[in-house]
Amino acid sequence: METETTYNKGLNLEERFAVYLKKELGYKTTSARVNIHGSLNARIMQIDIIAEQKNETKESIISWSGIIFIVGVVTLVIGLLSINNAPNIFPKADGIILRNIGIFITIICLIGYLIIPDLFKEKFTMVECNNIKGKATIEQIQKLNDALNDYKESGNKDYNFTKLIFVSMDGFIENAQKSASEKNIDCYEMNERGEFIKSKYWEGN
Repeated sequence: METETTYNKGLNLEERFAVYLKKELGYKTTSARVNIHGSLNARIMQIDIIAEQKNETKESIISWSGIIFIVGVVTLVIGLLSINNAPNIFPKADGIILRNIGIFITIICLIGYLIIPDLFKEKFTMVECNNIKGKATIEQIQKLNDALNDYKESGNKDYNFTKLIFVSMDGFIENAQKSASEKNIDCYEMNERGEFIKSKYWEGN
């Protein structure tokens, strides 16, 4: 069982890295100590940090869709006014064309709003923070990878995890770094100035 000191040290590391995720790595939101269900919902796992990745493509498409939708509505309104008040605004024929263009644009935008969430699902990163004395081990790296696989096997869709990060205050033993590299897990540690740095495994070390 964790002592209060160990608990506070772990919490402090999580809070600091959560800030780093948003400020330096560009993440949208972070949540600490989140409980998720494992396979068959029978197992509950606590994740140190779940971070939502920014989806700039989705945000850009939504912004442009909003602008185009407004243009479509304005075109539709002008077209309807032209039809009802021809030829004061535009000839009736032109009004019909504008109305049809406006209807087409608004329908396309509405369909886009409905399918965008499915095409651009939010992506999340699972983060494990280790603030216990000693370098992170290969067993700890494997445990994080197992947690992701267990969640995927559960069939739960609350989070679309696409990335894993392991944070260790004291760094990593060599075989742990190698294992993380093979599993595409990003590793971070603290340097002498108390800054987070990405730790990499180099072949031939």
